[in-house]
Amino acid sequence: MATRIEVIEADGEWLVRIVEHDEERTYSFTLKSFALAFAEGQRIHAKPPTVVRLERNPSLLFAHARFTAVNDRF
Repeated sequence: MATRIEVIEADGEWLVRIVEHDEERTYSFTLKSFALAFAEGQRIHAKPPTVVRLERNPSLLFAHARFTAVNDRF
């Protein structure tokens, strides 16, 4: 299974969730730009590189209505 990196906005906070080898790690950021920069840094180290950016979600922490790939250019 490939490494999956997700950026999620929840309750005014930006979360970066990394799922790798059945292990999940979540990092919290106040600023969107910091979260995206951190996720991009993690993407560089991921094999194969994969980043999924999740748009604003409802009140449920990891429920989301839509998502778009951030790394379409790669």
